[in-house]
Amino acid sequence: MDQRAERVVHNSMVNVTCQADSAQYFLITPKLLPDLNYHERMKILCVNNGEWLPEERDIGRMSEMIDVFESRNRRSGGPRTT
Repeated sequence: MDQRAERVVHNSMVNVTCQADSAQYFLITPKLLPDLNYHERMKILCVNNGEWLPEERDIGRMSEMIDVFESRNRRSGGPRTT
């Protein structure tokens, strides 16, 4: 799909599946477009796979990376993940 179609499909799925009486769905993708719409009822799980693991255990925590991303966007007035 091109970016426009991917964005339209994603937004449609969010609108339909985040209603109170809707079912769940899973989206498995190697990439996502930036600045997509997200809903507070969504749960996002990021699975990273690869041969290399860092020697330090405290680096690369996804929740910390999201917090940094959100704080930078709040300062710049950009989009939020919720």
